[in-house]
Amino acid sequence: MAVIPSKYVEKIREIRSFPGNERLKMQIGLQGHFWRKPNVSHMRATLDVLGAINTPIWLTELDTKRGSNQAAELEEVMREAFSHPAVEGIIVWGGWKPTGCNQTCLTDKNYDALPKGCAEMCLIDNNFKNLPAGDVVDKLINEWKTTNVTGVTDGDGVFEHKVFLGDYSVTYSHPLIPRPVNKIFSVRKEKGPLELWLPL
Repeated sequence: MAVIPSKYVEKIREIRSFPGNERLKMQIGLQGHFWRKPNVSHMRATLDVLGAINTPIWLTELDTKRGSNQAAELEEVMREAFSHPAVEGIIVWGGWKPTGCNQTCLTDKNYDALPKGCAEMCLIDNNFKNLPAGDVVDKLINEWKTTNVTGVTDGDGVFEHKVFLGDYSVTYSHPLIPRPVNKIFSVRKEKGPLELWLPL
């Protein structure tokens, strides 16, 4: 049976149409096993169709096919998912297990047949050293967070900066206050810019 995004949309609309389900909290989980070369245009179109019903999407069990292009394809898929406004999370399917990420599994060149007991995607080897796919995940996690931003307000006392969703701590000072002040705040998905007022 073919997986057709519009059918999912129809089913979710049908579920929501029943009395009492109007405010039903739902999320969509899409398994992300990319065992062929990812078609990112198709992926984007699918996310656009599913995202049109304002239901958060999670890309789950994300892995890409073993081989020399695995890390590059993983990065391509992760960037596409992360950049889509309907996607709220990505779960990478690359857990370590001693039999799944051993030397035999990592050096086997038959990418079309997974050796018995081997994992499709390993982020680390048996010595817990990153493999290329693990390097991609670490690189993107570090890229997709905001740290150590410094700045000075303008003449109106305003400082603007774009940040990723998450929890933050801001420390600010002014000649009129005796010592720096720390404030903790969260940036959540909203319909506009977050304005944070810091009293002196």
